[in-house]
Amino acid sequence: QVGGACNGKTEGEVGALMDSGCFEAEGTRLYCPNIHRSWQGARELCEFNDGMDLVVIDNEDENVLVNATFQELGINLHFWIGLTDQEVEGQFVWSDGYTWSVDDNNGLYDAFALEEPNDSNENEDCVESGSAWSAEQTISGVLDFPSMGWNDLNCETVMGFVCEKAPQC
Repeated sequence: QVGGACNGKTEGEVGALMDSGCFEAEGTRLYCPNIHRSWQGARELCEFNDGMDLVVIDNEDENVLVNATFQELGINLHFWIGLTDQEVEGQFVWSDGYTWSVDDNNGLYDAFALEEPNDSNENEDCVESGSAWSAEQTISGVLDFPSMGWNDLNCETVMGFVCEKAPQC
């Protein structure tokens, strides 16, 4: 950080989405439960906010943290994450470029709900988190809520989202 700016952006520019109902957490994420966009619309808003992108979830601890935080901030538990198979059906690509597929997960973490991804009606290419129909899970013996399984969904569905950027200042 130099002279009140981070990577050439002023604090006002970095906080553009926060003024619209998003909440900063963990220092690198913006949770947007009250702004509903399509998957692409959410990704564009993240990019507009200092080059962020939709969240990449690397492990179970991160999945639990992101879902629990989103649940605390909003009414709707469903939100877009940075995973899609829009280019090649069944080959999911994270917003950071890593690929995952049902046949070869490349050693990457996934938390798809039972029988997901299923490309229902052959038009589900973007991934949401927060599918409340999967099994119950206890977090640290303190908070019980439905396991936040992932689900492939039509990319034009509007819902909240989580943006993420690695700290660079």
